Amino acid sequence: MVDESIKGLCAALAILAACHKKPEALVASGSAGSGSSAPVVAVGSGGGSAVPGPSVDPGKVLDDALAKDHVAADAVKKRIVAPASAWAVIASKTNDASEVTELEVIAGRADGGVAEIRLVPPTGGKGTFDGVESLEAKDLEGDGAEEGLLVVGWTRDIRVPGSDADSFVMTTEEAKQLYVLVGHPPALRVAFTHIVSYKTNSEGMPEDNPTPYAGDEEVTYDWSIAPGKPAAIKLTRTKSEVADKDRLKGVLDPATDPLFSAGSGETVPLGLK
Repeated sequence: MVDESIKGLCAALAILAACHKKPEALVASGSAGSGSSAPVVAVGSGGGSAVPGPSVDPGKVLDDALAKDHVAADAVKKRIVAPASAWAVIASKTNDASEVTELEVIAGRADGGVAEIRLVPPTGGKGTFDGVESLEAKDLEGDGAEEGLLVVGWTRDIRVPGSDADSFVMTTEEAKQLYVLVGHPPALRVAFTHIVSYKTNSEGMPEDNPTPYAGDEEVTYDWSIAPGKPAAIKLTRTKSEVADKDRLKGVLDPATDPLFSAGSGETVPLGLK
């Protein structure tokens, strides 16, 4: 009787030992529930390969970066959180009139990395940012890396002397500009940028100023992203009212400036890699 009990106990122990080996096999294979971390890709890596690392809340990574830089709440003009990244646009510099002269874009990613870039309006004249029109984070090439799609508005005054000391001519430009942002920490980069809306208004001072100046202008675009490898953008110019004479030197020229280079409905690669 005792021998039979011992045999039964040994058999039970053998079964228990065999059961303990199964989780080890699962860990080795990397199956779900093994406790191993899935690979996490870099924010805006431009189609780069996955970056292994522990997955964390990208929103918390971003907020920690903002807190570290002592960014005031009212300086954050736009903030979004996506599955693999979180983005914020910050008014990083202002002039004496409290107009925004520089924007900083910060991206936090799910592996804890942070990347950033600073943007300024076109140089020359008096340029300021009016606001953030839109901000999105999208995986444009299906590789897990999220790129930033940012549209900001800016205004710039170009002023030139008139025919006498008391006169001048000024053109005010109002534009909306698209930026496609990619990159590994610590730096983002502009993979593609283009004007999507542009208006001008010119005037002479005083009112009887004989110096000629151009009439009002307006150029607009429809745009859409074509996902894939490589990702591309389709731009179609839907309005093109451009003065053919008396445009001030320094004002953007929709006929020749690279910021207006596309627009005939063609698809242009974004250059994410």
